Amino acid sequence: KKHRRVAYITLHKAALVLFFGAPLEVVSVAIARDIFVIGEGGSLSLGLMYAMAGVGTGVGPIFARRYTGDRIAALCSAVALAYGVAAVGLWIVGTLYSLQIVLLGIFIRACGSGILWVFSSQILLQVVPGEVRGRVFSTEYALVTLMSAVGAGLGGQYLEFFTIANAVHWMASVTMLPGILWLWWLMRNSMGKDDEYLFPVK
Repeated sequence: KKHRRVAYITLHKAALVLFFGAPLEVVSVAIARDIFVIGEGGSLSLGLMYAMAGVGTGVGPIFARRYTGDRIAALCSAVALAYGVAAVGLWIVGTLYSLQIVLLGIFIRACGSGILWVFSSQILLQVVPGEVRGRVFSTEYALVTLMSAVGAGLGGQYLEFFTIANAVHWMASVTMLPGILWLWWLMRNSMGKDDEYLFPVK
């Protein structure tokens, strides 16, 4: 049971790239090329989107860590919240109201994904014994690589079946699925418990 808890943490990054990371990268190209075209073929607008994603990925975990510290229970709760933040950002992107609004949505989405990525890594670093840490992180990276490929394929399929706006809103909806499952697990297992109860690995 205690190892299942570690396995759940290793799945977060794979869920990130599957549900909204890789698909949004594909859809962002369509947004830049077909809707907000700045530069040759939308190259500048696409660059702005990636730049905002980079800023949000850095700002999100730095800001959130002021409230979580190194407490595992707080980090786990922040991971659940991060899915909601990412979904809100995606929903804003899906409005396609203006390039500025899309960039704001991408920034918010990236704050959520940054929190999810950094905090899931921190939890693993704190709870996984050193002698097996390499195997855990290599498994996590393999899952991320595999799900990135699947997610990119899904992004292309979304554009085949949906409009760009509906594709992004669909991503926002499915992003909530792993977040809800994680929140349900937390509520079931950690209500009133301390950090050691959550992950008694060492």
